[in-house]
Amino acid sequence: MLGMDGNLVIAKMDKLQQGEIDAWISGGVSGAVYLGDPEHSKCLDAASNLFSLTNPLHPDIWPSVMKFEAEVCAMAATMLTEGDDSKFICQLNHEPSQVCAAITSGGTESILMSAKAHRQWGARSRWITQPEVIACVTAHAAIDKACDILGMRLMHVPMDPTTGKMDVRAAKNAISSNTILIYSSAPNYPNGTIDNIEVLSELAYANRVGLHVDCCLGGFVLPFARKLRPDETPMFDFSLRGVTTISCDTHKYGCATKGTSIVLFRNKQLRHQMYFSVPDWTGGLYATPSTAGSRPGSLIAATWASMMRLGEAGYLENTRRILEAKDKLINVVQQAPGLRVLGKPCSMVVGYTSDVYDIYAFSDMLGEKGYHWANCQKPACAHLCITMRHVDVIDDICAKIIEAATYCNIHASEMPLSSTAAVYGTTSKVPGSIAGEFLNIYQDIILST
Repeated sequence: MLGMDGNLVIAKMDKLQQGEIDAWISGGVSGAVYLGDPEHSKCLDAASNLFSLTNPLHPDIWPSVMKFEAEVCAMAATMLTEGDDSKFICQLNHEPSQVCAAITSGGTESILMSAKAHRQWGARSRWITQPEVIACVTAHAAIDKACDILGMRLMHVPMDPTTGKMDVRAAKNAISSNTILIYSSAPNYPNGTIDNIEVLSELAYANRVGLHVDCCLGGFVLPFARKLRPDETPMFDFSLRGVTTISCDTHKYGCATKGTSIVLFRNKQLRHQMYFSVPDWTGGLYATPSTAGSRPGSLIAATWASMMRLGEAGYLENTRRILEAKDKLINVVQQAPGLRVLGKPCSMVVGYTSDVYDIYAFSDMLGEKGYHWANCQKPACAHLCITMRHVDVIDDICAKIIEAATYCNIHASEMPLSSTAAVYGTTSKVPGSIAGEFLNIYQDIILST
């Protein structure tokens, strides 16, 4: 292939992305894009461009990137250590609490690194050779991936059908001598409820096992929701003595560029279990904090810029507006004919379903009105993950929900089964191995385009 003029390359790329903007710019999708301020995006782009060639694998060349990473981790540790006076004792290694962190490529890698650290702790401190992890069926699939990669057994426990939270009694019964970690969500992805982390904390502490809090969605919302609405927002962070790790996505509500997350540890001794090193490689001493070798310093710089620009006041204001939009959404779903809210969402995700009509057909109709929400399964439901793209159009969203729900409620008996419903309904009846192979073929198709 011959080279192409740079201006022509950019023109082609601009044409491609222009056709994609309409899908999300006016709040038409659930989650996906979390920024709402064009000036903030310009700031991130400028920061990224300044450090586009940097690589934190070489801190001697780019000490500025090392500074950015350290300060991002320190800010996140402060944010997620409400009331922690550093006197708690970590049940894993009996060292004082000293919350620390590392930057990863996203929530999945943060969860993988937490799982690895607990696996190493279990092997080195308790001689566990067949480690087990306990998670609710609502837990993000990233913990399934982590257990698959690390060769650990994942024990799924049910959710409480009324609250949408992990069944704590089932989690307690699942603990064995091989258990290294309990995985909790704040909030979970399908219905937006927060597991009872205060109780799980004491359960983990009493049994000398780790407790991971998946705060990938909630990390830059819940700390500020605790300040704005302390009576509505449960405790979830390192102020609970059983919490040993937290994953927190900067590229979601941290409003940073896509490709960064933070994994936090109660102390440096546990974080130490995450590292990889090869001291006798012929190329020299080799060590990395996470799975990647080279990492884009541009993303770390943009993350630092985002947190510095917004500060606590910015995140507090974003959270206030998101919570107000969430209140409106819950209120309209409760009023809409045939719809009901799942559990008691108290952050940014509101899950809902219907006992009257096909919820996926409802979603299809909402999509025709310009709002494409996420469909989930077991039970069949849909949800909106509210971002800053939605806060200015929440009234229109609510009006469209009423319109679609009213129509579906009147025509429930004559509505055709949606194509989405057919897919989700089928997956619940097909063996996992077959459904998994179907998804693998889908990935082949995507990667071949």
